[in-house]
Amino acid sequence: MSIIVCAVALTACDNAHLLPPPPPPGLNLKEFNPDKMEQLNKDFIVKEARLTPEEQEVILPILFQVKSEKRQLRHDMRGMTRRVEREPDISDKDCEKILEQIKQCRDGIAKLNRQLYDELQSKGISARKILMVIAADNKFKKATFKKMALSDEKNEQDNPEKKDN
Repeated sequence: MSIIVCAVALTACDNAHLLPPPPPPGLNLKEFNPDKMEQLNKDFIVKEARLTPEEQEVILPILFQVKSEKRQLRHDMRGMTRRVEREPDISDKDCEKILEQIKQCRDGIAKLNRQLYDELQSKGISARKILMVIAADNKFKKATFKKMALSDEKNEQDNPEKKDN
């Protein structure tokens, strides 16, 4: 029995690097504030990507402008798919138009990503630093999502009568 416990403990220690990062400090999802979330995201990126003050002045405004434009495109796509959900009798022709619009939005997001990389490089930011910023932003999103998921699980455990059937 003790051999199994030791084996499990060793496996857990060996795989600790595979665990998701801890949630960003200061994140309280019950009192969501978009401006505070953006500031937490910026602070996290600055720390994780080790940005100098000069790099911050160049990278962050461009990055968050692009993120805002991408968010709007994703919002538009969600609206298009919701239209199909709301209108059960929507024609196939209308659905084809919606699919084409969704493709255009996805192309727009890809184009914004390319523009971000090109603009940052044209401002003298190294490819390595750009990748560090992208990795930090992804790490922030992953940690935030994990915190949200854990918060939802805790709420379900605390309020089992509110569970969806």
